[in-house]
Amino acid sequence: MGAHVVAATPSGKWAPSAEAIATAQKIAARSGAKVEVLHDPEIAAKDASVLYTDVWMSMGDPESERAEKSKVLAPFSVTEQLMSLTTSDSLFMHCLPAHRGEEVAASVIDGTRSVIWREAFHRRTTIQSLLYHLTRGEIQGVSH
Repeated sequence: MGAHVVAATPSGKWAPSAEAIATAQKIAARSGAKVEVLHDPEIAAKDASVLYTDVWMSMGDPESERAEKSKVLAPFSVTEQLMSLTTSDSLFMHCLPAHRGEEVAASVIDGTRSVIWREAFHRRTTIQSLLYHLTRGEIQGVSH
């Protein structure tokens, strides 16, 4: 879609694989988009239009990794400080459910720039539409 996407992630164990990054960059190049992976959340957030995050522990993640993962991801939490580096009209998004005080500060997710509830509503409608048109054979996925 031509977007410039910057992913901020720790290096090492929880970073995306080089193969996944290369695939995303290859797909992005078709539309003039740009995909970057940075390891400094402040550089990644600088002048961003949207900050988007997800929970740190997903379903199926081993509970034994929680402490280590939380320590490594703590600098990537979306805080008021991180939001202050974005554009003045930037938005905050999260796919929900969220854990206030972990991946996002309560003041950010409940703040005026948060669009999480509108996002959730539109996600449902988008998924329904995609399923409808895919099952009818009216659209096809992207080939690599």
